[in-house]
Amino acid sequence: LKARCREALSGTCLLGQPSALTPRFSAAMEPSVPIGCCWFLVIGFMFFAQHHVCDAYFVPAINVFVETMRKSKYKSLQRWGEEAVAGATICALGCNGPELFTNLISLYTGSDAGIGVVVGSEIFNLLIIVGAATLAAPALPLQIEKVPFARDVAFYALSIVMLYVALLDKMITWHECTTLLGAAAVYVAVVYFTTDIANCLGLNPAAATDA
Repeated sequence: LKARCREALSGTCLLGQPSALTPRFSAAMEPSVPIGCCWFLVIGFMFFAQHHVCDAYFVPAINVFVETMRKSKYKSLQRWGEEAVAGATICALGCNGPELFTNLISLYTGSDAGIGVVVGSEIFNLLIIVGAATLAAPALPLQIEKVPFARDVAFYALSIVMLYVALLDKMITWHECTTLLGAAAVYVAVVYFTTDIANCLGLNPAAATDA
């Protein structure tokens, strides 16, 4: 583990390179049908638990956060009371927290599963979640705001390009890590100042379009 930590801190992390811990994990995780079925039951229970946590705690907590920020006497905090800002930052952070820990575990087990989780989850979010949520909407067509939609699409396209460039050599360097984190910080800043930017450009940030 110490050797793996030194690799991570040295500034270069080779994706998929086996570590000293890999043989132990691979020996203890030989394919087994009964164990696989048990894992499916565990995963199913985790889906149910996640649904309960989101329905009973996470969404109400976001609503309380938004209402608290809206009632703040400081204008800088009132911006966090906008649903578009809170949804693209606080809510996104809570939803993608498990992916962060999955990638950390994959890093120290010499697995490429972390990259698959990142790319696969985004495909799932775009196709399954958007499609299912739209079908479940009480009224169609669904109204979405043009400016936040255009902002998120532009940054999503940029993030895909940055991830592709970073993975070309199957290696993530310290410089690439800081660049990706810097881009995330820029996105949060743009989300926070979206209303100001739209007003400067003469756009209506609340304008909606059909989806």
